[in-house]
Formats: sequence, C-alpha cells, structure tokens
Amino acid sequence: MVLEKSVEFRTEGSNDQAYIVVKVHNTAPNSRDLPTVVFNDIRILTSGRRQQALQQLMPGETGQVEFTFPAKGLMGVEFEVVGKIDSEELFGFARTTSLPEDVIGPLRQEFTGRLESIAIRQFVQEILDAIGTPDPNMTFADISGLRETLKEQPERIKTKREDLGQLFRDFSLDRASTLGTRLREIILALEEFEKKLAALDEAISHTDLDLMHDAVSDLKQIQLAVLRVEDAVRASTSST
Repeated sequence: MVLEKSVEFRTEGSNDQAYIVVKVHNTAPNSRDLPTVVFNDIRILTSGRRQQALQQLMPGETGQVEFTFPAKGLMGVEFEVVGKIDSEELFGFARTTSLPEDVIGPLRQEFTGRLESIAIRQFVQEILDAIGTPDPNMTFADISGLRETLKEQPERIKTKREDLGQLFRDFSLDRASTLGTRLREIILALEEFEKKLAALDEAISHTDLDLMHDAVSDLKQIQLAVLRVEDAVRASTSST
C-alpha cells in the first residue's frame, strides 16, 4: 500500500498561530476485498506537546488532521504517522517540514546563543586540561591536587545539566524530536562523564596507573561524542 501525505504551514490573524495540516490518502483501489486502514498516532514532535488523531480511511479516501501552535514557540515541525490494520502495524513514516525563515530564524539564533553560553565543550575541555595525563612520577602533592579537582566537578556538572534542562523547557522541545533527542544526548553524556571522573578518582585511590589511563581515555571519548552532538545541533539550527 502506498501513502500520500502533505504538510501545510501558514500563519493567520494577529495571534500568529501556526497551522500544520497533515493529509493522508489511502491509495488502495476501492474494493470490498481490501480492509479499512486505521491511521493512528499522528504526532507533532517538536512542539512541547503531543497530539494524537485516529482516523479510519476506506480505500480511496483521504483524511487530514490539523494542529495549531503558537508560531513564535515553534523551533521546527516533525511528525509521524503510523497506520494499522487491526492490531498489526502496516506502515509508518516520519517527515520534517520547514518553517518560514522570518519565523524560525530569530528562534534558532536565540537557541544557538543560549547553547553557546552554557559552553559545554569548553567546560569539558577545561576539566581534561586540569586532569592532564597520569604520570608514574606524580608526587603526593600532584595526586592530592588532582583528587581535589575531581571532587569539585560533580556540582559543576549538575549545574550544566540543569542549564541544558532549562534550555529544553524554555524552547518547549519534545523529547522525541530530533533536536530534543540531541540535547538529551548531551545531558546523558555529561552524566557518563561524571561516572568516568569517579572511576578516575577510584583508580587514583589505588594508585593504579593503568586504570587511570583507561579512565582518561574514556573521558576523551565522551568529549568527542559531545563535540559531534553539539556540531549536529548547530547544523540543524543554522539558518538556511
């Protein structure tokens, strides 16, 4: 079975509302032998809320669902449509639609500026610079200073996670959206970074140089992952 779908974006009136119209057409021939298709779970993913619609479309029929949102709070629009016959999933598709630049441009700039001000990549690099490379010639004072540095990081990481969470809420990002998923990946990477810092501290307490090197290596891998995700976020929010 083939599906047809379209998305329409428009603003109307002084309240600057965005109307997203999702149309689905059951292209099966109009035959008594073909079942009715249930188009279930039509969801807007980048809106801070999720709306669902349930439609039954006979072969040859077209249905549509309209979603309305404040245009000024809309970072982008992604939607999914899942179709079922009885309880079996028959098909599914996802799509992203572009918004007018005069609507989305200022929001993207504000979001990118907020993300830059949180400065995750600089923060992670600062910690790695402070740790340096474990050395068999480290003195007791070196080890003591390093452990003191590690002791300070959990509270700082917590603050960064909270800043990212606030950004998530301020822009009403849906957790399932592309942008929401990437922002959550950064938050989870910070949590993993904190765990590896604890592993490094444990290795230092046992003066196990191999484990110290392993922990630092893991921290650098997490740093690379954070950089990749941040770059993807910047690319997705840059003006086109």
